[in-house]
Amino acid sequence: MTTNQNLRIYEAIAHEAAIAAAQRRELTPAEREASTRIYDAMRDVAARAERAIRGSNRVRASILAMPIEAVVLRLAELFDSRPNAVFAHRNLKSLTENDLRTALEDLETMIERET
Repeated sequence: MTTNQNLRIYEAIAHEAAIAAAQRRELTPAEREASTRIYDAMRDVAARAERAIRGSNRVRASILAMPIEAVVLRLAELFDSRPNAVFAHRNLKSLTENDLRTALEDLETMIERET
């Protein structure tokens, strides 16, 4: 099974190779267009994979990768920036690490929906 991380690695390598070739002017206009199409397609694949991973896990990979101290810091920043927000647990000390990550996911999702 291809993971989201593998897709991102492939995407980055393909993009860098295309940029390097374009800078050396080795690509024809048609090849540049094809490169852009492939890059955009890979970004779509990576986005779908990210959604599939989030669907099964519910917490985005970037939050799962954060040290717990960074999760707590980000939660505090969000609470400070939205003092009128209603959230069930403002006492972060009583939550497990998994609960803290889920809380951050919920807040980040809420903010994304606001914009």
